Amino acid sequence: MLNVSLFLPYVTVSFFGTTQSLTLMSIGTQNDGPLLLTVGIVTAIFAVITLAMQRRWMLVTTGVCTFILGILAVINYALTNSNIHRAMLGMIGHMGAGAILQLTVGVLLLILTVATLIFLLLTRTRRTVMPRQPGPPRMPVNTTNGNPPASN
Repeated sequence: MLNVSLFLPYVTVSFFGTTQSLTLMSIGTQNDGPLLLTVGIVTAIFAVITLAMQRRWMLVTTGVCTFILGILAVINYALTNSNIHRAMLGMIGHMGAGAILQLTVGVLLLILTVATLIFLLLTRTRRTVMPRQPGPPRMPVNTTNGNPPASN
């Protein structure tokens, strides 16, 4: 969903009667769109590999990538929002659907990642080796009928 927000109208700017809508992929000076797209694709690849391998370290790696993606999305929204609301010479800016979707998905990514990592820490299984219980020595089993051999 975050990658979809990169192609939606992110900002609408009105200046002296003309209106221009921009997406994060059309704004070429900041390179925020390609960065978020790349991190989003890498995170999706890690998620698919995690589902296939089912290794704990891959789950943590995917969680870290997802957390970074969420932080980048929220910071990008905050910086863009602060820059857009500065009115210069009659310029008026409004956040579009892409910005709102980016903020929503970014906050959800952060919340779900933190919740998942807390769950992993709370349910960590410790592998302990149980000590062998002392008991009587085992008797060899006769392979012909499954009974122990007769003792003299």
